[in-house]
Amino acid sequence: MLWKELKSPLFGRRKLAFAISIAIGLILLFLTYAFFADQHALDEDGVHIMYGVVFMSLITLFAMILPATCITSEKESRAWHLLLATTLGEWQILGAKFVGILRRILPICCLLFGHIILFTLAGIIRPAGLFQTMILVGWLVAFLSGSGLYFSARFKRTTTAVIANFLLAAAIWGLAPLLMAFLAELRVIDFDFIESYLDTNPFVHIVVIMDATAGRSSGSNYHWINYGSKDVFDATAWMLACGIGYVSLGLLFAWRAKCRLRRNIF
Repeated sequence: MLWKELKSPLFGRRKLAFAISIAIGLILLFLTYAFFADQHALDEDGVHIMYGVVFMSLITLFAMILPATCITSEKESRAWHLLLATTLGEWQILGAKFVGILRRILPICCLLFGHIILFTLAGIIRPAGLFQTMILVGWLVAFLSGSGLYFSARFKRTTTAVIANFLLAAAIWGLAPLLMAFLAELRVIDFDFIESYLDTNPFVHIVVIMDATAGRSSGSNYHWINYGSKDVFDATAWMLACGIGYVSLGLLFAWRAKCRLRRNIF
């Protein structure tokens, strides 16, 4: 199973189309670099916050889609029943699927990491930003992969599984804060609780990281919504704590996916 995931074509059958798309994307990316360099803005933290949010959006998008398709696609092709007839255990199947997910997401992650490495070498982003971004991307992918595997095992159609994973992310990072704000207006909960909850949002994390580490005049403190102004060690500890929470949820989803692998397969 692991061999299959590692040997399967990274971009499917449309290699030329994907290669052209990647080439065009990279050309456009370097054109934006050239534009900001001409404006003498590449050493401003706001520019790198923009790049960080854009790249994180792409990673989140792929992390929501790819895990939710890895099992349902085999169900739709009728290959899933044959796979379950082998001697492979549930965790072996899910582990191989997870490796395949990481393999497909890695090229997208390289955009963000490549950007940070490039400007770290240029002395514009501090090295701590790379380490903290690795923590952020790691738990984001782990969480969405776990939930995606669960929905892919739970549903029979790829479209349904993908929509479910989209809705989960939208509910946690979009709908929940709005609902909390409404409840806070009714004085059911405190606004401090909402701000603390927002400090667990991955997009808040990337903004805080880039704000603190990017730019030639970047400060040493990380400014959170409710967590306050923290130094690099306290900020990293908070990121790790958030990561542990989300990875734990991802493992819970993966366990539920394992429990459902051999249920309702027809």
